[in-house]
Amino acid sequence: MIAIQGLQAAHTTAIAGLTHTATANDLGVSAEERDEMMEAARGFESIFMQFMLQKMRDAVPKGGLFKESFAGGMYEQMHDEQLSRQLSGDGKGLGLAEMLYQDITRQRFGRLAYQASAAERATEMSVGAVPGLAR
Repeated sequence: MIAIQGLQAAHTTAIAGLTHTATANDLGVSAEERDEMMEAARGFESIFMQFMLQKMRDAVPKGGLFKESFAGGMYEQMHDEQLSRQLSGDGKGLGLAEMLYQDITRQRFGRLAYQASAAERATEMSVGAVPGLAR
C-alpha cells in the first residue's frame, strides 16, 4: 500500500512538472525586460478594449437630445481611448495583458523554459524521489 501511495505521489509530482512553465523570473530575465514585455501586453489590451468600446458604441442607435458632430465624435473617441488605458493599466483589466505577457514570455524564452522544466522533471522522476520504492 505504501508503494502505491508513493507511486501516486510521484505521478502527481511528475504531472505537475510537465505542466509547469518557467516564468520570466525563473529564467533570470531583467526587471527592465519584464516591464517592457508587460507594457507591450497592457498596450495591446488597451487597444483591444478601445476597439470593443467603439463597437459597443456603434451598436447603440444614434439620435436623441444632441446632434452628431465632428467634435462630439472626437470627444467620444478620446474618452474611449482614455477609459481603455485606465481600465487596462491600473488593475487587472480583462486579464488579457497577463495572458499575453505569459505567452510572450513562453515564446521568447521557450527554449530556456523547456530546459528548466526538463531538468526539474528529471530530478522529480528519478528513482530516489519516489518514496517507498526500493532501489
